[in-house]
Amino acid sequence: FEAEKTLRAAERKFNSFMDYMPSIVIIKDSDSKILYANREASRRLAIDQYIGKYPEDIPDPVKAGMARSTDTKTLADGYCEYENVYNDRNGNPILLSTQKIRIDQEGGPSLIGQISTDITDREKALRQIRELNSTLEQKVNERTAELRMSNAEMQAFAYSVSHDLRSPLRSINGFAELLASQYSDSLDEQGRHDLARIQLAATRMEDLIDDLVALAKVSTIDLEKKRIDIGRIANSITAQYLKENDCRIVAISIKPSMFAFCDEQAMVILFQSLIDNAFKFTSRNQTTRIEIGSRNDCAPCPGKTVFYVSDNGVGFDMTYYDTLFQPFHRLHSSSEYPGNGIGLSIAKRIVGRHDGLIWLESVVDKGTTVFFTLG
Repeated sequence: FEAEKTLRAAERKFNSFMDYMPSIVIIKDSDSKILYANREASRRLAIDQYIGKYPEDIPDPVKAGMARSTDTKTLADGYCEYENVYNDRNGNPILLSTQKIRIDQEGGPSLIGQISTDITDREKALRQIRELNSTLEQKVNERTAELRMSNAEMQAFAYSVSHDLRSPLRSINGFAELLASQYSDSLDEQGRHDLARIQLAATRMEDLIDDLVALAKVSTIDLEKKRIDIGRIANSITAQYLKENDCRIVAISIKPSMFAFCDEQAMVILFQSLIDNAFKFTSRNQTTRIEIGSRNDCAPCPGKTVFYVSDNGVGFDMTYYDTLFQPFHRLHSSSEYPGNGIGLSIAKRIVGRHDGLIWLESVVDKGTTVFFTLG
């Protein structure tokens, strides 16, 4: 009596545990007769009406055949797993992921334990993700095609500017030089002055064309990113500037071993622009001081490596900060400092193509520091 009482208590606990499971649980005997179905199995599939019945009693012969074949496989191999669509008790299709295991009994025939989980929502979400990925891939391909077309147009523009506009400029310059060399004595002072202005304007136009081509080039060059010591690049460029400015007193500090994942050709152009500005805007100083280094404590990018080029030059009023990166925009006249105001525009495009940020801090008559990150 006590043993029977204990057995019934254990059975109640088992049934209670199974009824609280969110999955469908079914137990069959070795001949595939359904012995047990938990509450979820009855709620979702109305399995309770098939207790004591066999797969062949299921109205759908395809489902019956699958139940029988997977039961046979489970008894033979010990395990079986599959996914299939069923109709719930309301006739709605649901996708079930099913695992079957063979339960061996001591001194008796084996049983079949089945656990099925409704993965309809999961598969729907996965399908939506696949559709979104496909749509995203299509958009990426379209955007890539647009960028390629834009780059091609930019290259065509650069070619046109470089070749088609230079030809008439060369003619203007040539005729102006011819006039200056052969007919200078025939011109009065105003005529010679006007001729000099023509030559100067043609030369300035050539410089502007060079800058336009340089700006187009950095927007279209193919980037080959790799780990590069940009300190080495900075040293090479500053050495050239020191040779060209050997009459100036210049103190340069460059942090050694500054590595970044970037394109070497682009870094040469970037540092050429920044170092050129540093030398240019310190040209009136008695002593030029330039520092090139990196930090990890800059507020806009905490924890990221931020590179910088700093000088003690003329500086600028931060009120005009928003205009600094616009092509051909200058805060100082060309009579004070040569150039066309293209250097920072080039620097911004290069940094942008490396998924980085660039910004400046400056104080009038104290100097300027250009900060930038590389991705």
